[in-house]
Amino acid sequence: MQNTIIEAIKEKRVLTVRYSAGERAVEPHTLGIGTTGNLLIRAHQRDGASTSGTREGWKLFKVDELHAVEITDEEFSTRDGYKRGDKAMQSIIEEV
Repeated sequence: MQNTIIEAIKEKRVLTVRYSAGERAVEPHTLGIGTTGNLLIRAHQRDGASTSGTREGWKLFKVDELHAVEITDEEFSTRDGYKRGDKAMQSIIEEV
């Protein structure tokens, strides 16, 4: 799964993922290790399920809670508001 996420970040391609409340379409911008040691993705969710009620916007996902991760053919551009060197991560594996 990690290789799929890295590929999507490098190619700036949308991922579909199943996460907690259901399926989501996300634009992955950063993959890294969080301050608690979890593997994380910083992504802009463009559509889909949400436990918080916010169906679109910047979100942080725990990779070990993702299911059915698939790269789509749809490309994305780096979103406004994205900052390299995500402070929620102690080390970055890949970023746009």
